Amino acid sequence: MQLYRIELKGRVFCFLFSLVLLPFGLFAQFSPGTLKGKVFDAVTQQPLQGVAIVKTNSNRTDKSLPDGSFVLILDKGFHTISFNVPGFQTLQVEQVKILQGAVTDLSIYLLPFNIGYTKADSTVAISYKQFEKNIPVFFALGSDHREPEFTKTRGNASLYKDLSGTLSVNRGLVLTENPSIISYPSFVVSGMGDRYNPVFINGSPQPGLRQFEKSYSLQNIPAELLEESFVKERTDGSLPADFGGGNIFIKLKERPDKNFFFFQLGTEFFSANRDESFYGQKRKFTEFMSLPGFTKKLPGGFPETRSEFRLSQKNPQERVDLLKTLPNNLSPVDLGKADFGNRVTIGWGRNYLLKSKQKISLLGYLHHQSTEEIYKTEAASVPNVSKNPYPFSMTNSPVINSISDNLNFRNASQLTAFASATINWNRSKISVNAVYMGQNIAVHTQRGFIRKPDEDSFATKGIRNFTEQRRTASIFISGEHAMGQKGRFRFNWRVNYNNYKQFNPDDLNFLLRQDSVRDDFYKLAQQQTQPLPDRNSVGRSQLDANLDAIFPNSYRSWRKLTDHFFTAAADLSVPLNFLRKQSVLGGGLYLQTQYRELYSDLLLYRGGEFNTLDALIAPQRYFPGGTDAEEYYTPLIGSTGSFNPLDVNADNYGNYLGSINIGAAYLNIETKISNKLALLAALRMESMSQLISLYEYHYFSGFKNAEKITLDENVNVASFDLLPVVKLTYRPVSKFEAIASYFRTLNRPHMQELSDYRIYDPELFMVRNGNRLLTNTSIDNFRADIHLYPSQQSYISLSGYYKKIYRPIENLVNGFASSIGNLRTTAFNMPEATVYGLQLSFKTALSGKKGYWLSRFNVFGSANLAESEVKRGPIKSLANPFVEKHTLSGTPRYAINAGISLDFPRLPGFALILNSTADYISAVGSGSLVRLVNGNEVLTIPHYYTKGRSQLDLQVFQPFFKSRLKLIAGINNILAEATLLYQDLNGNKKYDEALVLLRSNGSTGFYKSGIDNTPYRVEGQRSFYVRLSCQIQ
Repeated sequence: MQLYRIELKGRVFCFLFSLVLLPFGLFAQFSPGTLKGKVFDAVTQQPLQGVAIVKTNSNRTDKSLPDGSFVLILDKGFHTISFNVPGFQTLQVEQVKILQGAVTDLSIYLLPFNIGYTKADSTVAISYKQFEKNIPVFFALGSDHREPEFTKTRGNASLYKDLSGTLSVNRGLVLTENPSIISYPSFVVSGMGDRYNPVFINGSPQPGLRQFEKSYSLQNIPAELLEESFVKERTDGSLPADFGGGNIFIKLKERPDKNFFFFQLGTEFFSANRDESFYGQKRKFTEFMSLPGFTKKLPGGFPETRSEFRLSQKNPQERVDLLKTLPNNLSPVDLGKADFGNRVTIGWGRNYLLKSKQKISLLGYLHHQSTEEIYKTEAASVPNVSKNPYPFSMTNSPVINSISDNLNFRNASQLTAFASATINWNRSKISVNAVYMGQNIAVHTQRGFIRKPDEDSFATKGIRNFTEQRRTASIFISGEHAMGQKGRFRFNWRVNYNNYKQFNPDDLNFLLRQDSVRDDFYKLAQQQTQPLPDRNSVGRSQLDANLDAIFPNSYRSWRKLTDHFFTAAADLSVPLNFLRKQSVLGGGLYLQTQYRELYSDLLLYRGGEFNTLDALIAPQRYFPGGTDAEEYYTPLIGSTGSFNPLDVNADNYGNYLGSINIGAAYLNIETKISNKLALLAALRMESMSQLISLYEYHYFSGFKNAEKITLDENVNVASFDLLPVVKLTYRPVSKFEAIASYFRTLNRPHMQELSDYRIYDPELFMVRNGNRLLTNTSIDNFRADIHLYPSQQSYISLSGYYKKIYRPIENLVNGFASSIGNLRTTAFNMPEATVYGLQLSFKTALSGKKGYWLSRFNVFGSANLAESEVKRGPIKSLANPFVEKHTLSGTPRYAINAGISLDFPRLPGFALILNSTADYISAVGSGSLVRLVNGNEVLTIPHYYTKGRSQLDLQVFQPFFKSRLKLIAGINNILAEATLLYQDLNGNKKYDEALVLLRSNGSTGFYKSGIDNTPYRVEGQRSFYVRLSCQIQ
């Protein structure tokens, strides 16, 4: 518990005129005052010598004398003072008021590291003289949920580009960026990948923004908004059980250290941007500002999956008239060269001290940024392992069936607004935070060469226009209270509501034939295996047997997803004597509910003549015998062209509804067995229900509104889990501790993984759909840690872990229907798996001598070595009843982050950060084993591996005018390594060299050179940025 007592001596002077004449009091001139006091050991009540007393953001420091006393001369106003000494937890006291010519007395009591307390305790003022000795020394509940201050990463925009950059230096966390259409960071904690590492913002878990993976738009949050971040690999029972690697905690600022106004301008550009102009879709200003755009929506009156009447029910002329109303978003616009990005950030904060001694803090940020980049990608899918395996000696057979060479123009914009209000009174604090994040991403892809044998062997060009619009509105409300006599009872609560909307308007993907005479004339590709029939004459029945074959055809699609996510938690702790031992008893409740609705429309295109791109789907091109489109998602249509409202189409994969509800309770007790040994035991109980279903809209005669008719549902609807936790802590001296722990956790399927809803990814020639048979994964975690704290600026941690995973969830790649050019990936529960490894983390200054210039250099790093294995065994799949032994998806054999930073007042500083991972499986292969001539074996569809890559980032800064002005510049991804997926075709379990294929008529996809297939490759490029910021305090 953080304890301090403040007494004011001397006359109080108020300078109200300065607050009136000078806005916010930011330019007021202050006269010196004195802060003095003593520092004590909170357990022994003895004075502490050598405690560093530091005024934050300044060089005002002192060290306590043998009697614990200290003195600081400070300007008039409010200050934040920190107290640090090896072996004790850092205490930061905020809102210390210094008056002109007055003396402020401050009595400080520091707690050893093995005694848990939270930063929130600094809002609770308690005199230690009233603190009884029978209160346990680790007063706060769940000390395992607290981190020593110096293992946390503080928000520092001078050193880190954004929130992703800040997280990359956290102990035990390795982060790399995944550039693609939707760029997102990838986390590795304790050897486990993204799936097992949830993100918490202000104490509340956040839903992932992608439907099939956990991902977070961390680049939307500026580093200026971050208070602190850290990683927790263990639990004390109070955390939600859905994790397997670690929990990533992000705390956004709730109150300013000082009153301030902040303004920043910046720009960014990419190294691989080409000189030539790029043609694609034009963006509206609302899209540039990350606001919703309406130019790509389906026009009003056009039949949708929610409409009473469908396009298929219309006669030929009615259908032509409706198709003519569709926007011609294929008409290309000269976007020019990729331009410089821009960045604007505005911040404001103020503290108010009321006469009733209540403190009110207000904080707000507005942030906008946009970027443009041109980059190359390559795709090669469906290797012919069974017909032409390594060394690819069959000269009359292709090695790879589908290939694509792409040039992409990507523009993205983000808008973030943040507001916070906090009130402190007596022993309580309540905070309200609101966050809005908008993101618009548009990618225009020119497929300079493409081979897709299912659709059209004469089509060698392609185009795709992809748009994703995201809107997230979140509100966080939390309270912290010390109740009862002397604040012995601690009660914390928090509530979070998150509303997320995602739009994908007019996702257009066309395969094109190029005219042999006129290079700028194109024609839509023809579906070879099953041409689209005329549904007006034959009805739906003719399509039923061939839906899969025509699904990944040339198309235009519209998707909309709405997500409501709510969490609430409450924790209570009380000290007691248990079996005559000092103890803390704690418990709490947790509620989580999520509701999602997704609906989509898919139009498959055919016909037409050779035309320029701007005329290919222009309104005049729609006529009987010309360009035509057929809806894919539709209820069953009878031979008369009408619906039967009681009959459903089991192949209608266009819409799904989902809900997840979780209720949890936990109880834990932490007891001091001896002066050197402490035990924590906890039991968490979680009950969960998941219900996901495809659905159709049906209209009944006489009723205006449609009914949602469910088509299926996931099988494993409900579960109840008992999750024990045991942790033993041994601390013989203040600078050393050893921890041994066991805890059980879970990994739940993502909502869309439980639905048969399907989506086609033309980048990878891959159909993605869920699996209604999925169930929860259980994980038994065994962990041992040794922590050394040589000084107040240094730590060394060595950890070993062993994880036994029951029914792990992995994506399995297999064939898609009768297609020879497309694959399918589906999530399955796999056989039992194990993961074990070692983790080393450290942080230290280059010199422990205070004031010496080398002491301003900080060196940090984390290294994780892991081994994993998923056993060979059965899975619930008719097409692939067994999987072979393999390493666990998302688990690299090594993951490293390391860096060095310099932050010296008024002098240039920098941060150099390296993150690196080994190769790991991203999707499990399938099929039978094929023995090669070299004696190795490979699957007919080999595993998809993500090739390990290293990312090196550099940021430098120069402060001016006492750090009121800062110039910041940086380079991201200095090494410019490409992002690469590969398949090991020679069975040696490593990446050798990329397979090179012929690209000519009659021999496209045939072998030229190389060994391993690269299903997807994104060109690596550097990004450069410059920012100028001004902060007035």
